[in-house]
This record gives sequence, C-alpha cells and structure tokens, in this order.
Amino acid sequence: MGWIIAFFVACSTCGYVNGVIFVNSRMVYSGAREGHFPHFLSFIQVDRCTPIPAVMFTVILPLVMLMAPDVGWLLTYSVFVSSFVTLAPVLGLLWLRYKEPDKPRPIKVWLGFPILYTILGMFVAVFPVITRPVEIAFALVVVSAGLFVYYVTLRKATKPKHFTQALDKVSYVCQMVLMCTPETCKDVNHTLTVEVIQVPETIDEERNH
Repeated sequence: MGWIIAFFVACSTCGYVNGVIFVNSRMVYSGAREGHFPHFLSFIQVDRCTPIPAVMFTVILPLVMLMAPDVGWLLTYSVFVSSFVTLAPVLGLLWLRYKEPDKPRPIKVWLGFPILYTILGMFVAVFPVITRPVEIAFALVVVSAGLFVYYVTLRKATKPKHFTQALDKVSYVCQMVLMCTPETCKDVNHTLTVEVIQVPETIDEERNH
C-alpha cells in the first residue's frame, strides 16, 4: 500500500506546479505589458485569451535550469533569490507603515505578520550565505548581470539594432505560429479587441532584398 502515499505526493506536486505555472506566467505577462520583459511575452491567444508566450517561457526556463549538473547548487541559488525577492516587498510594507502611518490603505494587516515573515525570510536568506558562500556569490553575479541586460536591452532609449530586429522576428513568429496578438483593450463584457497582425519592417526589408 506504499504506492498510495507516492500517488498523493505526485498529485500534490502536480497541483503545485500547475499553480506556479499559472501565477508566474501571469506575472511575466504583466511585466511584459509594463515594459519589463520583451513585448512578445505580453501577447495573448486570440481564441482563448491566454498568454501563450508567457506560459511557454515560464515552462521552458525551469527545464533549462534543470540541466544544471548539481541539483543542490540549483536549490541553493533558487531559494536564495526567491527569498530575497519575496522579502523585498515585505520590507517595503514595513517601511511605508513607519514612514507614512496615516496614509489611507484599502487593506491594513496586523504588523505581527510581516514582522514574523521578515524574521523567517532573513533567516532563509542569510543562512545560505554562511553555509554556501560561493553559490550565493554566483547568484548575486547572475542577478547583477540580469539588471545590466535589462537596462541595455529594454530600459535604455536607444537599443542595439540587431537586438531590436531579433525581437521583431520573434514577435512575428509568435503571432503566426501561436495565433496570438497584443492586447489593446476590453469592453464591459470582457470582449477582446486585438490588433491586426503585421509583418515587422525588418522582415519586409529582408524579403525585398
């Protein structure tokens, strides 16, 4: 009867992975709409109104990370980065409650919860620095490199020409293969209004030559 426990553990794991893919893909989709990710990650499927490129990105990225030879190193890296990312907004909440205590808030939680979360989060974030400093240093290097790439490729006003052309081609392929398009607006009935699919100018130029 030992297979029963394994079966329910597998069901629980599948449910957790499904929830993570659902949440993280929407975060990527929202970030792309705000300009924090490439624009094609904000495309949605015209029939199902689902952010297919963001879902595929959320699934492919962990598969690439699983190719790491040392799973323990991967766990240390991911736990540290995720703990730091989730701890930052909680610290921001405590700072705002201290700096602007009288500001109107739609939802106001008891300060004991964020304080307890901060203590536990600091333990989870600081303990790996003591036990595995090399892996944590590499994680900080990767995060810093990501900030640099974000500034050069997305935030900077003048982007590299080849990078812009590559994004145009990827956007065109996503629209044609996945049948997705940028979202423009929604009416009160949540009916999707989409843009006409157009071939990027860079691809037109290549065809003409």
